[in-house]
Amino acid sequence: MVKSEEIYSQNIQEQLPLFHQSWWLDVVAKKSWNYIIEIKDENTFGILPYLAERKFGYRFLGMPPYTPFLGPFIISHEDKSEIKIELIRSLLHQLPRYHVFKQNMIIDKGNVTVFEEGGFGLSERVTYKILTEVPEDNLRKKISSSRKHRINRGGKNLEVREGERVAEFIKIQEKTFSRKGIKPPQPLVMLKKLVYKSMEMNSGILLMAESKDDSNNCQAAGFFVWDRYTMYYIAGGYDDSDKKGDAMSLLLWKAILLAKEKNLTFDFEGSMVSGIAEFFRSFGSEASTYYQVVKVKPSLLRFYFFLRGIS
Repeated sequence: MVKSEEIYSQNIQEQLPLFHQSWWLDVVAKKSWNYIIEIKDENTFGILPYLAERKFGYRFLGMPPYTPFLGPFIISHEDKSEIKIELIRSLLHQLPRYHVFKQNMIIDKGNVTVFEEGGFGLSERVTYKILTEVPEDNLRKKISSSRKHRINRGGKNLEVREGERVAEFIKIQEKTFSRKGIKPPQPLVMLKKLVYKSMEMNSGILLMAESKDDSNNCQAAGFFVWDRYTMYYIAGGYDDSDKKGDAMSLLLWKAILLAKEKNLTFDFEGSMVSGIAEFFRSFGSEASTYYQVVKVKPSLLRFYFFLRGIS
């Protein structure tokens, strides 16, 4: 039988989704995360990572920054839904004491009832994905005409290259948020560490759209990570010179082609904001449902909704 400590072995870690892997959680949650592990036999087990924090004296179990999805994950050589359901039920039952639980999860439709029976509320959210196994011409046909025009226009003067100028990428992020008049919603110092670690683990890449004549003239940059199945767009931004969006359009198109080269689905990592959603759809992406799963102790319901109002 697989032992709990073996969950951290490279063999098992590589079978997990990227955001469940220990190295990722070490960067984004430091020492504030943990696994719940339920083992049925040597070939069948489940894990549930969580971030534990105290806010206002209450215990919250939730999501670390820059982490789109968590939730239970089952590794099993038997494709039996009843086994997976029992493992998920057991993992949820073993959660440590908390006042508020909140995570985004990708859940099979057949497993939704396990959460509902456990008193968890589920609300649907949307991310946007591109299945890249089709020929490149088919991918191009799905791109909107205006987006295609920006990609072609960008390709005349710009080239997308793999970059290691992480400090410059962070500056572009700062400019992007400053231009919008908002503060970065997640710490950029952590993002910097995440870029370096992802590249070290061969699970991430920094792409930069630069002038063909001057590689120091970076007009847009994006950070992408991947596991065995999916490439995710984690963060990106553009310089003031990219007012028409040519550089960002070209950069994302090249990232999609890189996902195709690696035989991976491309995930824009979703947005419920209409303008951003339209931007993602213009590349030919399709909506894919995930769930926000929440459970609040009854005595804290009023306080929880107050916090939602000020966050």
